[in-house]
Amino acid sequence: MRWLKQALARLNILEMLLAWFGCGAVFFILIPQSYWPVSIAPNYLLIAWAGALLSLSYFVGRLFIRCWAVVDGFWRKRLNRRNMESLIHCLDHTERAILREFVIRRTSVLKLPVAEPAVVNLLNNGVLEMNDSQQMIEQHERVECMISLAARPLLSYRVLSLPVGNLTEDQLDKLKKMRPAFLQPDYQSNRTYSGKVFRIRTIGSNTSERPTELINQQHPPIAS
Repeated sequence: MRWLKQALARLNILEMLLAWFGCGAVFFILIPQSYWPVSIAPNYLLIAWAGALLSLSYFVGRLFIRCWAVVDGFWRKRLNRRNMESLIHCLDHTERAILREFVIRRTSVLKLPVAEPAVVNLLNNGVLEMNDSQQMIEQHERVECMISLAARPLLSYRVLSLPVGNLTEDQLDKLKKMRPAFLQPDYQSNRTYSGKVFRIRTIGSNTSERPTELINQQHPPIAS
């Protein structure tokens, strides 16, 4: 009885009218004419049949759409799971370093640059997810990311190329040296927009800028 009340509560005005009209039409059809105090014209029976078929077809269509949404959601979930497993089985060096950074820093949330292809790939395949799903990626250079619940059972020490047990200082230093540039603590992206070209540098890097020299060349005199 509770599920019926919940289903009725989700109906809008049109669906409620169709439901009452269909129930009334079915009630009108099922009762024999001998029980009616007056004679019923055949036209009224046709109207009742039309109303019952209209209501039935509408709710059957809604039921089909609901079932299709459930099947489609299940299939998409299974497909995303398969894509995530395929990605985890063939992680490259940068993607593995990103996932390893959660272990190195002993944190569950990291701010990662969304312009990096490895970060985008992990986000698109469900290995990583944004901590705040409402934030817009286009408005931030870095977003807070965390490992998804579905991917955590698949990320073992072997997959992340981590030694089993507690990390020693030497092992930790070695893993830190294997970090990509954007995971370094002294990394800062310095972006200068010029059309579609971005220049990125890290703090502490020796950048030499050569000034442009104007060379005045004199033409030799024309022989007469």
